Amino acid sequence: MKIHRRPSLATLLAIIALPLLAAPAHAPFGGLHGQQYGGNVAVGNGQVLVGEASAAALPGVVYVYGRAAGRWSEVARLSVSPVAGPPDGFGSSLDAGGDLAIVGAPRWEDGTGAA
Repeated sequence: MKIHRRPSLATLLAIIALPLLAAPAHAPFGGLHGQQYGGNVAVGNGQVLVGEASAAALPGVVYVYGRAAGRWSEVARLSVSPVAGPPDGFGSSLDAGGDLAIVGAPRWEDGTGAA
C-alpha cells in the first residue's frame, strides 16, 4: 500500500527558496572558473569589496560595489597591475573600515608579499 502525503508549507517554501539562497548575489562580468572570486569579502563606508585572488596566471583583482537607487553595481576594480602578469594573490585578504581598505597580495614580487 502506498501512502501519499502532501508536503507541508514549510517544505514547499524551503524548496522554492533554496535556489535563491544558493545563487550568488553578484559575479564579475567575464569571470573565469578558478579565479577565486568571493574568496574574501569586506564591507566599509557603504561599499562591498570582493576579492578575486586569481588561481590562474593572472594578477588578483578586488571588485568594489556600491548601492545606488536600490541596486548594487560595480564602481571600481582594483589591481596591482593593469596588465596580465604572474599571480600575486592580490585580494586574498581584505579588511575595510571607514574610508580605508587594506588588500593583501602575498605572492607579489615572487613571494615577498605586500599589503
